[in-house]
Amino acid sequence: MTNQKNCVASDQTERQLCNMSLNVATRVESGAVLLDVVQTATYLGCSERYVRRLIHERRIPFVRLGGRKIRFATSDLESWVDEQRVPVRPARRRHRG
Repeated sequence: MTNQKNCVASDQTERQLCNMSLNVATRVESGAVLLDVVQTATYLGCSERYVRRLIHERRIPFVRLGGRKIRFATSDLESWVDEQRVPVRPARRRHRG
């Protein structure tokens, strides 16, 4: 998955990554895709600064490679997003008086 032209996506996550035109994504033996900070910000639809803040506050799962390189497994990001989901509350009845 080196560029959008040669991208063959086997599942929804990979299709999303292809559609975002991510130039470089690292694939590990387990088949997981590892994204850098910029790619993760694009994937989550937020700013790079916000992702770096989440890293600093250790609020998002990440992998440290070689001491300084930070990567994010797409499977971890999907799980993390699911954990952030806010449950829906039933609507309160309003009393008109």
